[in-house]
Amino acid sequence: MSDIVRTPPDFAVSRSIRERLRPLEWVASIAAAAMFLAIVSFLIWGMLDWASISVPRIGPGDQSKTIGDFKALSDAELERVTRILDLIVTKTLLPVFTTVIGYLLGKRE
Repeated sequence: MSDIVRTPPDFAVSRSIRERLRPLEWVASIAAAAMFLAIVSFLIWGMLDWASISVPRIGPGDQSKTIGDFKALSDAELERVTRILDLIVTKTLLPVFTTVIGYLLGKRE
């Protein structure tokens, strides 16, 4: 048997995460969380907005016209949602989010 006694590491359990991070790291953490929530919110909004198109009633004589109109409406709505998500999420929030996450994960002490 070995005479080495292993003790658990000394973790500062009572300290909050705010006390362990420097002010700039704390702000970056809050910004990363807010941007993540914004990205997820915009994605959920896009899915719900695109899925909210109502299916029109199809009469016996004008089925092909109604189906064509519905397809055009669906394509226009999908294009609008795609453009909005591309502008807001892909070109605005995602680059800032990756920069902040890169700062938090790549910081050297």
